[in-house]
Amino acid sequence: MAVGGSLRAEIERAGGIKAAGAVGVRRAMEAAIERFLDQVFGPHGNQAEFVAPEGDALYQDLMIRGYSLGLGKAAGGLGLGTPAPYPDRNGPAVRNLITSGFERLSDQGRIRLGDRIIDQTSSVLADGLRAGMNPIDLGQQLSDQFDAYKRWEFDRLARTELAFSHTKGIADEYAAEGVQRRPETEDPPYHPNCTCSLTTDENGLVVPDVSSTACEICQAMRVR
Repeated sequence: MAVGGSLRAEIERAGGIKAAGAVGVRRAMEAAIERFLDQVFGPHGNQAEFVAPEGDALYQDLMIRGYSLGLGKAAGGLGLGTPAPYPDRNGPAVRNLITSGFERLSDQGRIRLGDRIIDQTSSVLADGLRAGMNPIDLGQQLSDQFDAYKRWEFDRLARTELAFSHTKGIADEYAAEGVQRRPETEDPPYHPNCTCSLTTDENGLVVPDVSSTACEICQAMRVR
C-alpha cells in the first residue's frame, strides 16, 4: 500500500540538497514524514484529535476492521450463528480501542513513529554530505531509503496493530458471552509481527492460540 508524501518532492520544494543544505534537507525530511503520518493516522497532534471520528485515516479504519473481525471470529467459534454487529464508531469499545493504540504509539502525547524514520534516514544525509556526494545522487539515495523504510514501517505497524485490534475483538466477545479465562492467560500480540490469537480450550476457557511453529517467545506464553 502506498502511503505518505515523497521525500524527493519535499527536497525539490526546498531547492535541492545543494541549495537547501543539511538544515533545509532535514526540514524537507520532517515535512515528508509529517505528510506520511497525516495519511496513516489523520490528525495526531494529541489524543483527542487521534481518537475523534472526524480524523479517521488508515490506522483507525484498520483498527476498527480488525476489531470487527475479532468479534466475528469469537462469535463463530462459540456457535452463535450470526456474526457480531459491526462496532459503533462512537461507542466506548471503539474509542477505548483507538485510545489504547495512541498510548502504545505515543511518547509524552506525541506519535513517535516519525522520530524513528528520521533516525534511520539522517545517517544517509550526514554520511553523504561528509563524503561530498553529488547532490542528485544523494537526493536519490535519501529518497529511496526513506520510501523503503516508510513502507517497511507501515507494514510492520499494520500487522502488529491489526493483531492488537483483532485479539481485543475476540476477548471482548468472549467476555460479553460470559466465557471465563484461564487466570494466567495473557493476550497477544507478544512481539511485533506476532500472529498469535485467543481461543478456548477443552474446558471452554479462554487461552492463547499459539501455533506449534511459533517462536520461543510465543511458545512460552502457552497455558499448560
